[in-house]
Amino acid sequence: MTSVSFHDVAARHPVLVEQVIARLCEACAGLDARQIDWHLMDCGDDPEMPLNEAAAAELMLTGKIKKIIGVKGEIGSHFACVCEKSCKCT
Repeated sequence: MTSVSFHDVAARHPVLVEQVIARLCEACAGLDARQIDWHLMDCGDDPEMPLNEAAAAELMLTGKIKKIIGVKGEIGSHFACVCEKSCKCT
C-alpha cells in the first residue's frame, strides 16, 4: 500500500476517489477530502481462494498476475476501498 497525497490520487484516479469519498461520507458528516489518508493498492484475487480462469491464463502466459489498482481512504476508524474492477477489496 503506497501513501499518496489527495492531489496526486485525485489526478490519477478521479472516479475511484469519488467513490471512496461517497462511501466515507456515509459514516462521516462534513468530510473534507484533504483530511483523508489516501493509499494506492495493488488488488487482485483473494489469496485464500484459487485463481480464477483469467488470472490463471495470465500467469501461464506472462509469468505474472495483472495488477488491479485500488484506492483506499482512511479517516479515524473509518475506511473505504474501491478498485478499477469488481475485486473483493473491503
